Amino acid sequence: MERLTIAHVSDPHISLTEEMPYGVDVKKNFLDVLDHVHATGCDLIVVTGDLCFRDASAQVYHWVREALERPGHRFLVLAGNHDDSRLLEAVFPLTAPDLARGPGYSWWIRIGGWEIGGLDTSEGRITSEVAAWYLTHRERSPSSILFTHYPPFPCGVPHMDRNYALANPREAIGILGEGALVFCGHYHNDRVVVREGITAFLTPSTFFQIDPHSEDLVAVHTRGWREIILTPEGVQTTVHWV
Repeated sequence: MERLTIAHVSDPHISLTEEMPYGVDVKKNFLDVLDHVHATGCDLIVVTGDLCFRDASAQVYHWVREALERPGHRFLVLAGNHDDSRLLEAVFPLTAPDLARGPGYSWWIRIGGWEIGGLDTSEGRITSEVAAWYLTHRERSPSSILFTHYPPFPCGVPHMDRNYALANPREAIGILGEGALVFCGHYHNDRVVVREGITAFLTPSTFFQIDPHSEDLVAVHTRGWREIILTPEGVQTTVHWV
């Protein structure tokens, strides 16, 4: 397996109608993070959902695609709870010859000898169709890494755990299996949570972070992304604040 560097970006919440949602220039934040990603260097960019601020918009998806289309970097996206998988696929079609398309907007790719899966959790759960599709890939490549929007289980951020956690964590734990490495967004936080042998790497939003100590939604105005380096010796990961 070759050394592979992935830039994990999440939850940009782009709006083309509200210029400053919550007083934040979301487009500038996203572009600034992408500039930092390109300056750092990577082989692949993965954006794990909530591309749109509130409601799914093809216009937003076209804007995001244009922002991502820079020479020398491949990119993949996933749908979040503020997205629409069908609209997303119309703008980001899964047609590359090395991509396997799954239920919803799920995908699987082999790149540099690595098996990398993206599971559609935009419905707030891992559906039975996505689960069955993933299990066929897991049997063939148990050392794969995964990307999702929702973390597979509660992760110690009270506001999100109480109101917006994955609906079927017990099923998710059973499906993913011990040793799974899952890179996700949704929680607007940087943390690593291990539960029943599954490691969830939560990546910060480019919009704002959510105070992990508050029961209410309290915004923390920082922005970041996660660098993931895959080598034959293992996985290294660093969060970069921009």
